[in-house]
Amino acid sequence: MADDSVGDSGVVGSRLIPAATYRDSPAIMGKAYQKLLESGALTSVLSLPVKSLRSYVVIVVAEWDDSASLAEISQIRHHFQNVQAPFLDELIAKSGASIDSYFNEADMLERNFQTTVFGLTMRD
Repeated sequence: MADDSVGDSGVVGSRLIPAATYRDSPAIMGKAYQKLLESGALTSVLSLPVKSLRSYVVIVVAEWDDSASLAEISQIRHHFQNVQAPFLDELIAKSGASIDSYFNEADMLERNFQTTVFGLTMRD
């Protein structure tokens, strides 16, 4: 039976990238996007300005068919957490900013999600 056309199944993760990083380091941003695209298994990558252009949210989406096995779903989820997110985290770390995520596009299953989603005040 074919997948329905009403909904999608997938994993969504995001990072807030400081606007200064886009402005001051275009080559570094380009390399980060290149690494994301070369890592494969992406449905889409969006970069949207938020918070009065103080930062951009980079949203990574990877989808799967409803017929996907639990092993396939787990592999897609872990690919973002262990391959794609580190590219963005490295980029943010170089800027000196904290690693944050826009709440609606956060991955609650990633390591340290409390800090990534809610900031340093929610670590413990």
